[in-house]
Amino acid sequence: MDRFFFLLSEVQRDPELRRQYAHVVMWPVLVLLEKYLDTRVSSGTFRPLDVNVISRALGGMMIGFLLLCRIEGDEGPCLTTSRRELAAMMADLVLNGLQTGKR
Repeated sequence: MDRFFFLLSEVQRDPELRRQYAHVVMWPVLVLLEKYLDTRVSSGTFRPLDVNVISRALGGMMIGFLLLCRIEGDEGPCLTTSRRELAAMMADLVLNGLQTGKR
């Protein structure tokens, strides 16, 4: 995790590294996520949405979550909750949202 945040800080500082990171890591991951989302939209599982925007919003949510966990360290819930539980909670949030069935 430390390497990831170090890399992100360097990506912000170094234009060439930013370009390489975008081409080698970020865009290929976004393309895979966009294809997944598009497949789900086409099958009717997900409602129609702009997969380009949504894939970036999901990526930003995950990076922000990781950053908050890193900042909180031992004082936050990330270290006291299993990775499996964290992943399940994030998936539930993304797939089911915050609302109950009631409106």
